[in-house]
Amino acid sequence: MEKIGVVGAGLMGGEIALVFALAGHEVRLNDRDQAALDRAMARLSDLLGKGVARGLYTEADVAALARIHPTTDLTDFSDVDLVTEAVFESLDVKGAVLARLGEVCKPGCLIATNTSTIPISTLAAALPADRRGRFVGTHYFSPVSRMKLVEVIPAFETDEAAVADAMQLTAGAGKTPIRVKD
Repeated sequence: MEKIGVVGAGLMGGEIALVFALAGHEVRLNDRDQAALDRAMARLSDLLGKGVARGLYTEADVAALARIHPTTDLTDFSDVDLVTEAVFESLDVKGAVLARLGEVCKPGCLIATNTSTIPISTLAAALPADRRGRFVGTHYFSPVSRMKLVEVIPAFETDEAAVADAMQLTAGAGKTPIRVKD
C-alpha cells in the first residue's frame, strides 16, 4: 500500500484524497489552515453519507474517512510515495507548493499536479532539476468521486517509469487513466 499525499483540501483535492482512501491507501490531506481541513472532512463525510443513501457507497466505505489524515504541515509528506498538488489555479501558488514539495518529499516520490490550464512543463520548472523526472500531471475530472477519467500528462523531463507509476496508481484507485500530451 502506497502512502498518498494531497495538497489542497478544496473540491478537487478533497475528493482525490477520498478516492485513494477508498482504494485502501493512507492519505495525508493538507491545506493552509485547520478550518479548511475541517470543512473538507465534513464535506467528504456528507458525500459518503448521501452516497450510502443512494446506493453508491456502502457503510464499509464510510470507514475510508479514517484513512484520511488532515495536516497543515507539509513536512508530514516526507514519507509519501505519491503527492498530488491540487491548489488554486495560479502559477505562483502552484509553483510555491511544488518547490516546497521538492524540499520535503523523499527521493523517488512521484509528484503530480492536478491542473487544467497550466502547462505541466512550466510547472516542472518549480521543482529542483533532480525531481523533474518524477513529476507528472494528473488531471482529474469533477466530481472526482464519480468521474472515472484521469489524464496523465508527462512534462518534457518526465521519466517513462513515472508515467507508468501514475497510470498504475490512478487505475488502482478505480480511475481510467489515459496518457495525453502537455
